[in-house]
Amino acid sequence: MFPAGEPLPARSDNLVRLYSMRFCPYSERVLLVLAVKKIPFDVVNCNLLNKPDWLCDLNPLGKVPIVQYRDMVVYESLIICEWLDEMFDHKRLLPSCPYEKAKMKMLTERLSLVIVAPRRCNEMGWPDLMIWPWLERMEAVTKYSEGRLYVTCESFPKLYQYAWRMQSVPEIRDVLIPTDMHLQFIKSYVTGLPNYDLMTK
Repeated sequence: MFPAGEPLPARSDNLVRLYSMRFCPYSERVLLVLAVKKIPFDVVNCNLLNKPDWLCDLNPLGKVPIVQYRDMVVYESLIICEWLDEMFDHKRLLPSCPYEKAKMKMLTERLSLVIVAPRRCNEMGWPDLMIWPWLERMEAVTKYSEGRLYVTCESFPKLYQYAWRMQSVPEIRDVLIPTDMHLQFIKSYVTGLPNYDLMTK
């Protein structure tokens, strides 16, 4: 976890570099796209409470995710994901037809606002990757709310069935953070002192 004062780590031009924060759902979107498209990459996790000096050089907004590839730097998760899809041809996630692409993005936007109508198709696609990070945190947020937010398998059975199916996807399993770790991070985050070092080896 890179804090202020740490130098920018050396990188390879053959890899996409993702600047991330381990518990950031927006960064997880990018991780999933990198994994599904089988793009070689490495990850630098940043301490966002005590940001490394070079973070704002890469993104003037001072936020993650950021990707760097050769001499190119891209930030904002949806912009990054679309750029990766166009930059690397393997397994295109968005349709080439402008109208079909627009419909896919509109579906993603609707699902992002109201995550209650999981898709029924068998193949994981763009909307799944864009909304999954929030579904992954659903159980932890429910536990933290102590009943104030009541999202259970009994009240939302189709949503939970969808979440269970998604967890069987290899690319999802590879980046999945256990619910108890999400819960620990949420508890630290609400104190104003988020524990970015959870899960560090």
